[in-house]
Amino acid sequence: MLLLPLIATVLTTQAFHARFDSIPDLSVGQRVRIHFMVPAPPLPIRLPGPLLSEARFTGTLVEYRPFESISLQRNGWIGGIGPSLERTVAWVEITRIETPQPRNALNVLSGAAGGYVSAIVLTAIAMYSIRPFCDAPPGPGSDCPGFWSTTRRIAVYSVPIGAVVGFFSTRWKPVYRRH
Repeated sequence: MLLLPLIATVLTTQAFHARFDSIPDLSVGQRVRIHFMVPAPPLPIRLPGPLLSEARFTGTLVEYRPFESISLQRNGWIGGIGPSLERTVAWVEITRIETPQPRNALNVLSGAAGGYVSAIVLTAIAMYSIRPFCDAPPGPGSDCPGFWSTTRRIAVYSVPIGAVVGFFSTRWKPVYRRH
């Protein structure tokens, strides 16, 4: 008779732990970003909407208890200036845990590619706005610049700026996902 509650407890805890990935190896003081479920804000009009939405919180790991909770502390907005905020999230609410990847050449290349794509988009917007005011088709004697010559002029500035932004950006690597 006493064996039945013990078997039920073991089965429920195994089912509980099977919904999660393996426990990530995190240490106190490490920078971490967590995604978790929160109640969705009510819609301004009476329509059925989602009951839960996903929020994220980035900070320094203060307390780490796997399968119980995670506590993070965020220090200010820029350079630690601003209010300090600490948040504890229960493990069942967490959908994903991410850690930052070190800077590498891939970040710089993706930033430069983003700069080139932004040059193409800016040129397309400029050509769409300027085209009604042009008299002749683009060419050597025309007042209207060509698409690729304008892209080249903008890319001279946007590609290096994108590379710098890519170098200083943070890429996040997921170390835990809930199934």
